[in-house]
Formats: sequence, structure tokens, C-alpha cells
Amino acid sequence: FARVIEQAGLAISRFLDIDPNKIGNTLRGAPVVPPEHLCDDPRDEPILVVVGVKGARDLIREWLDSHGFTEPRDYVCVA
Repeated sequence: FARVIEQAGLAISRFLDIDPNKIGNTLRGAPVVPPEHLCDDPRDEPILVVVGVKGARDLIREWLDSHGFTEPRDYVCVA
């Protein structure tokens, strides 16, 4: 999915993950950070939620909603 975003001429500023083995790495030139990183930044970038694990989308929605994010104003689930 990242490739499609980049082909559309958009830049990915970061990837969020909960896996400690992935956090701190880079993916397609962007850092992989924990979800809490979203709380430190102004909400001026759209958040695209792309997950492939069953049930993960609901968990992500719950986390975002509980931290003051609102769908679709602040984030959109795309896959």
C-alpha cells in the first residue's frame, strides 16, 4: 500500500507499529514509531490505517478514539 501512496506523489512521514522489533527501524525511508508518537505531534497530517491482521482495525480504532482522534476527521481505515 505504501508504494501506491508514493506513486500518487504523496510522502509517508512515518509508520506506526506496536512490534518492539520494528520500532526504531525505517521502512521506505520513513521511521517506524510507536502509536504514542501521534500524541506528541500536531494533527496536521492524515492518518491512514492499513492492517491485515483480523481484529487489529477495531483495536486501532479504539486506541485512536480514546486518545481524542476522530474518524474520518483525523484518520481513515483504508485496508
